[in-house]
Amino acid sequence: MSRLDNYMLNEDKRETDYNIEDMVLNIKKKCKQSLGYMKKAKSFMWRYEQSVKENDEAYKAYTRRDRRPLDTPESVHSFIDGWFKREFGWKARSNNVLFIEGRPKRSILNIMDRKSNIKQTIVFPIGNIEFLWSPRIKDLTNDMSLEDIWYGDDEWQDLLEGNLNNAGYEDTNMKNALRSGNEIMIHCKSYYGMVLDRIDEDILDELGIA
Repeated sequence: MSRLDNYMLNEDKRETDYNIEDMVLNIKKKCKQSLGYMKKAKSFMWRYEQSVKENDEAYKAYTRRDRRPLDTPESVHSFIDGWFKREFGWKARSNNVLFIEGRPKRSILNIMDRKSNIKQTIVFPIGNIEFLWSPRIKDLTNDMSLEDIWYGDDEWQDLLEGNLNNAGYEDTNMKNALRSGNEIMIHCKSYYGMVLDRIDEDILDELGIA
């Protein structure tokens, strides 16, 4: 299976018939917890969205219960999922997970000014959420070289488990998580998103994130 095919299997189901004004109202009503986190950190939840279409400006998306790895061997992916399940109670690489990073308003404005061809969004998880992050890990796949693990070696599980134990993952302090710029794994069933090259600064101000 190609990387593109695998990506398509992971694509979140989307509803794109939203306009920005309605989206802001929905966010204020249904995303109080995540919006509160962002206000305290003075940072937005940001991510790339490869599947955003040319005319999309706002959407609702539903996370998958069975996300598959793009670059990581399946056995390694399953091992890491099992570790997170044991330590924190949910499979943080595959089960209804949204991967985001924090970006302060000035960074978001710079992205909007550049008008990049790469679709970048700010997202707002709906309802109550759980999250995991590490102050030591920028990106789990890259930092632990997961795509390069020689999983034929009998010792790879012990080595990987040791790395995970030492990574310092935690499920508290979203303020620091968003300010760190590191990968944050959010457990949620759905989220709202807005495409950065389709909105303006007034929208950011209306959401109250300084």
